[in-house]
Amino acid sequence: MPTEEKKELTFEQSLARIEKIVEEMESGKVDLDAMIARYEEGQRLVAGCQKRLAEMERRVEQLVKKADGSIETEQFAET
Repeated sequence: MPTEEKKELTFEQSLARIEKIVEEMESGKVDLDAMIARYEEGQRLVAGCQKRLAEMERRVEQLVKKADGSIETEQFAET
């Protein structure tokens, strides 16, 4: 039996799916079991988006203006 790989969504695809889930839940046309399943999916998507944002934050370089007016780049400070 072939196993199906689960394709990871991009950040933008995850946001679009979250928006779709919210629309479905707000429509009132989803039964309780489906609502809970969508909520759980939304929570997973939000967690994935937060993880991606944290990863990107670590990679971002920020511009720093020196006292003499010159500008240089430096790695984003990790917290």
